[in-house]
Amino acid sequence: MNLFNHYKQRENHCTNILMSLLAMNETDLLRPFLEQLIPGAAELDYGDVRFLLFAEHPPAETKPFEVIVGVVPFPRKETEDTAPNPGSIPDAWIVGEHFTLLFEFKVTGSLNTAQFAAHRAKLSPNAREIEVTWKQVGEALRRLPARGTEKWLIEQFCEVIAELESPRPASGMPKQVISGRKAQPGEPFFVITGNKRLGMYTVDVVRPNAAAKRVLAYGTGIQASRRWIQDFIRRSEDPEAYMVEGDVVIDCCEDPDREKPAWNRWRLGTF
Repeated sequence: MNLFNHYKQRENHCTNILMSLLAMNETDLLRPFLEQLIPGAAELDYGDVRFLLFAEHPPAETKPFEVIVGVVPFPRKETEDTAPNPGSIPDAWIVGEHFTLLFEFKVTGSLNTAQFAAHRAKLSPNAREIEVTWKQVGEALRRLPARGTEKWLIEQFCEVIAELESPRPASGMPKQVISGRKAQPGEPFFVITGNKRLGMYTVDVVRPNAAAKRVLAYGTGIQASRRWIQDFIRRSEDPEAYMVEGDVVIDCCEDPDREKPAWNRWRLGTF
């Protein structure tokens, strides 16, 4: 774990930064941070704490205090039981003498129920689940008793997650769209250009450090273009080069009759 490591996926990048901040100065900030988010955290012993990133399993022993913590822009709506996905790997672990905390971070949409079920299988039946929003995380960070460099680093991270703290739910978008956030530097995306008046749509792909490339000249609609993009990615030799955050695709819809383009994020396989 290193504060200056860069991860291509935004979830992983935010995970690394947050855990690195909480580990500063022998975890002086960890206790007051967790106390604001997890009931009972004030009673924990923080004398020997370890941080693990992207590890499939925690230490073998069961701890008296075990919690799965989901951090998301939007609260989860699904309540039905779902079969777990055994290949799911938690984003982070914080392990102490008598406690184990498993963290799952989402920067788009809400928690995946199957993923959460898989995480439960990694802990004892007594493990609790807590879901918090990035807004709560940001508020907790700003209330920490940090000074000097610590305070400055926290302020910088809060600027990074500011958009996650105040997400705008999709309105009038196809249900498959999970976010309207535009592409960030270094993220690949597709540009869908056209409208019903013209009766024709084109698709270009824009990859980091490369010029836009026309990949479809005669599309028939936005949804049809997205289905075409799905097939294009699946047929490619390197599908991951066209996605972010695991399986998320970004498109920018440009309508010649409108001033501003519309950005959309959706998961491969949903169209």
